[in-house]
Amino acid sequence: MASKSRETRLKQKSEWDNAIAEAPWPPQEQGCERERIARERARQGTEAKIKEAQVHLQGHRGPRERTESLAAKKAERLARPKEEAPPGS
Repeated sequence: MASKSRETRLKQKSEWDNAIAEAPWPPQEQGCERERIARERARQGTEAKIKEAQVHLQGHRGPRERTESLAAKKAERLARPKEEAPPGS
């Protein structure tokens, strides 16, 4: 389910976060140790997918910030009144 679009990665990451939160992991009250819960294969795979999505989203941040800053500079430049040339030039 790999995708290059930022929106798709954000959607996938939220789905995986929900899967971990809602998964029926055995609680500690039942005598399961925290280390054993963390070693479960399904949980490891889901956490790996989340980390991969985070890395991918970090790569999207740089170009997006640059594009936004360039758009802001252009809007500022267009909003400035044009300087008139002195007469006789």
